[in-house]
Amino acid sequence: MADEIKTRASNRGLSALFLARDVVLNALPLPQRPHILLACMPKSGSTFLATALSELPALRRCRLTPALGEREQELCHVRLSLYNHRGYVAQHHIRNSAWTQHLIAKYHLTPVVLVRNLADCVISSRDHLRHAPESSPMYAFVPEHMKMSDAELEEVIVRMALPWYINFYMGWRQDKNALFVDYNDLAGDPAKVIESVLAQTGMSFTRKDVDKALSRCKKRDTRFNVGGSGRGRDLSPSAAKALAQLLDLYPSMKDDRLFIESRYK
Repeated sequence: MADEIKTRASNRGLSALFLARDVVLNALPLPQRPHILLACMPKSGSTFLATALSELPALRRCRLTPALGEREQELCHVRLSLYNHRGYVAQHHIRNSAWTQHLIAKYHLTPVVLVRNLADCVISSRDHLRHAPESSPMYAFVPEHMKMSDAELEEVIVRMALPWYINFYMGWRQDKNALFVDYNDLAGDPAKVIESVLAQTGMSFTRKDVDKALSRCKKRDTRFNVGGSGRGRDLSPSAAKALAQLLDLYPSMKDDRLFIESRYK
């Protein structure tokens, strides 16, 4: 207990230090550094994009949340203060909210929203759960679920996890300043996507710089494009029906690209 109290006191002291330092630095005529927030669906290519961007000069990867796991990946103002005067890219499964918008404005974040065909997400999530199950704020799976057939597990993922995905998507659609990036566009022309992200932040790099960053990134294990696009065509009939029923709850979205492409015929 005594050690825990000391740790908490130390953390509070560090937090106060970071916040105070940020106040002092904000008073100085320092240039504004680029702050890229990759708000992403799971399995949307975000690790690949974050890694590629961090290979460019003046950008580094950082974490803006105090913890991961089953905790919602809400932004932490202490960590935002810590990195406020550095150029960075941060990748988080974070939904949009009024508080998030407040922090985006206060800390000059550029939101880039990564999305993917929902049917494809289900298949990729199923495989991930089979091989590397982990805690998540999007669902609460138990050992019994892992004993299900693929078809049964896919339907469970649709019913338990996809409501978070749709909440994520609908929330970020309200941010008119956010740049949306589709997984298929990223897979098809990553250099073009990176250039669009840089343009959104006001940064300028040559295509040669971008190509070099991509070349270095591809040497790392980013798990990108392992399964590729179109995997949702193999969704079980019961899972496909459950997904369609979920999408039907948003009739005004019938002409939306993500909603259309998530319904494989």
